[in-house]
Amino acid sequence: MSGYRFIIFDADQTLIDFFEDERRAFRAAFKATGKIAEEKDIVALRKFSDENWVELGLTEVHSLHVQKNFHALYERHIRDVANECVVRYGLPRTHTDEVFFEELCRPAATLAGALEVAATLAKRYQLSVATNGIAKMQRGRLAPFAPYIEKFFISEEIGAIKPDEAFFSAVLDGLGAKREECLMVGDSLAADIAGANAVGIDSVFFNRTGMQKSSAATYTIFSLSELLQIL
Repeated sequence: MSGYRFIIFDADQTLIDFFEDERRAFRAAFKATGKIAEEKDIVALRKFSDENWVELGLTEVHSLHVQKNFHALYERHIRDVANECVVRYGLPRTHTDEVFFEELCRPAATLAGALEVAATLAKRYQLSVATNGIAKMQRGRLAPFAPYIEKFFISEEIGAIKPDEAFFSAVLDGLGAKREECLMVGDSLAADIAGANAVGIDSVFFNRTGMQKSSAATYTIFSLSELLQIL
């Protein structure tokens, strides 16, 4: 393990919790118009969001269509979800879109142990984040990790998404690193692990839910603290 110099983290559901951030954004959109979002409302909107993400094809990161149009589709997804708040609950459109998006750009809820693990590893390795997403959102949401992360690689800025080889090549170039010096940590077999494998980077599958099984990754962990046992 001493050969690793660079630890590359995925963002959502690896370091930060998008689902919790979205719940917060729903509550903020309601509050801005003088309404209160009840838990049943949050559950219904989260269900719509998940279904809309799949409907737009955003889970299909290997699709050439999605790779080419990912960020436009992502922006449409955000509009669709905000629009659901308008249609289903009568929130004013002019306010809801803006509040919902801006709330998603605020510092994120961090996953359990993520900050502590980052702080520990930053003493011995150069840490970076490699994430698919909208640049303004991801930079804002990842703010809690700024003291520990040296470089942020965001797909909208790179012009390619994980698992595209072009994305990982941009990461290696940006780090000035050799692939054998790097370790990719992520929760997505399709994006993080497959992408790292394709360019010869060792990988850690963060099997956070314990529901998936795969031998594709170099290592598998069930909590971020297990990284400290590997490295």
